[in-house]
Amino acid sequence: MVKHCVAIVIILICVGIGWISRDKPVVPAQLMSPKQATTQALPVKKAPLAVTPMPPKQPLDSRVAPVTPNIYISNAVTAETLALFSNFDQMSEEERVTLLIRLAENGVDTTALVLQLIEDGKFMVNVPVLREPGVETPLIIAMGLDSQMTPDEMQKFIDLGSYQTIDGSFLQLIQMQNPETAAMLMDHLGYGPEHTSLIVYGAAISANRALFDSMTEKFPDMLMNSGLKQYIESTLQDIKEVKLSAANMDKRFKQNPSSGKQSLKAKKAALFKKQILRRQMLLEMQTLSFEERRELHAQIAAFESVLAGDG
Repeated sequence: MVKHCVAIVIILICVGIGWISRDKPVVPAQLMSPKQATTQALPVKKAPLAVTPMPPKQPLDSRVAPVTPNIYISNAVTAETLALFSNFDQMSEEERVTLLIRLAENGVDTTALVLQLIEDGKFMVNVPVLREPGVETPLIIAMGLDSQMTPDEMQKFIDLGSYQTIDGSFLQLIQMQNPETAAMLMDHLGYGPEHTSLIVYGAAISANRALFDSMTEKFPDMLMNSGLKQYIESTLQDIKEVKLSAANMDKRFKQNPSSGKQSLKAKKAALFKKQILRRQMLLEMQTLSFEERRELHAQIAAFESVLAGDG
């Protein structure tokens, strides 16, 4: 993992993309950004919060044009939620981030909240929220907590003067489910054609088909890349392995049920959905044989059957 990307840990905790399970592949050395190392997750206390959740942002279909994004307005964050930060100056950095994580788990629109905390003068736009390792600026924290960030929200960060290096933003970039949001960040931070392979591989490892499709439509030669094909194949798990990971989640939940059954259900579903998405991306590769395609379609059907409750 990238040394300065604690926000990727936030993604793992809140979004449930499943990297905490056995299906986390190893990133090839040639695809790593220059400053990668491991990082530890922040401790998260799961005490329930008395907050009013914001309605979830509508997920994007990877083949459908993005929905009209919500315009950021200050009343997107309730006074009840803001009151939780009333003693902001007395809170430690870890307490602030842990609270944001808990709010995200409770359905609060954390992107709007981070923007509001900037406008209220609590967060400084380019001052790291965590001094160590020191690149988790409000933008990076918001992206880590909210993979559905809209273009309008990204524009708000840009208008406020948010900036981050390519190295410090990559792991959050590849989580962005709206390709327009990702493109805005890439333009703002100076990503270029030389980063194409890194982003496409990153989209594959994070099972972000929307970004994968957007990038390969712009750079169709990537679909002839044998290295990319082999890499996606290396991220696949068979259905027995994924079922075992889901069963382990059930065991951990019985030992510590504080996260709630709905959260558990979503995280288990994400394990199977990720495997489906990776296979769908692999099907787009132009070098597959007929037999490989037939087998992938059969595997997708098996995973979909489990998700439908029939497997």
